[in-house]
Amino acid sequence: MSEPTLAGQVGLITGGASGLGKETVIRLSGLGVKAIVTIDLSEFPDDLKNIHNVTCISNVDVTSEDDVKSVMDKIENEHGRLDFLINCAGIVMMDPIYNFHNGTPHSLDSFRKIIDVNLVGTFNVTRLSIGLMVKDVQNEQDPDKLRGCIINVASVAGLDGPTYMLAYGASKAAVHGMTLSLARDLAPRGIRVNAIAPGLMETPMVKGDAAIESYLECVPCPPRVGQPREFAHLVQTILQNHMINGETIRLDAACRIPFRKY
Repeated sequence: MSEPTLAGQVGLITGGASGLGKETVIRLSGLGVKAIVTIDLSEFPDDLKNIHNVTCISNVDVTSEDDVKSVMDKIENEHGRLDFLINCAGIVMMDPIYNFHNGTPHSLDSFRKIIDVNLVGTFNVTRLSIGLMVKDVQNEQDPDKLRGCIINVASVAGLDGPTYMLAYGASKAAVHGMTLSLARDLAPRGIRVNAIAPGLMETPMVKGDAAIESYLECVPCPPRVGQPREFAHLVQTILQNHMINGETIRLDAACRIPFRKY
């Protein structure tokens, strides 16, 4: 059996305006993918807007049913199919459950926001993409009878329980927790589902955050932050290796975040 190709496929990438999502768009756009639709709340840089097979849609809230349905309608009308979804949209914050210095508990609003974007947003885009993935009969030509692939973004914070990252860790632990269930639910329809759990990555969301960067000392080999291009490379591998299914893959250079007192 020849190695699976991405040529001619249509994909959707959330959170594509920067960081891991942007680098994934750049990598996949050069691999023969027919079309990539990428969505974000933010404006897109010109280097993405100018790629011929990439459609950038700004001001899309992944937690909004109407916003995401509109994107799915656009993909169906213009391309008639969807082969893969990469859920990169997310936010991060560090906050203790209770601030003993000023006597204030963790903000309920901020907890809800991070759960809403990281977990509910991932769930929302996933659920609304499945109908389009299974609709296209051309996908049945795949030798493995696959119709699509979904890749979620979890985090080592959802597996290791770092200090002060309760809300973020909870949201990413839930993404990890639903990945295998999704893979089993969708297996009869030929859709694979996996998650990537990055460690400390060099993205605009965390760059310059001293508290997060302090965990760099916990990275054994190579002892550095990960690069978005390395995340994008793993995305490509998952898309092309059909035996990877139902997994959360750590991308962290063997980092295990220890308990810390603050």
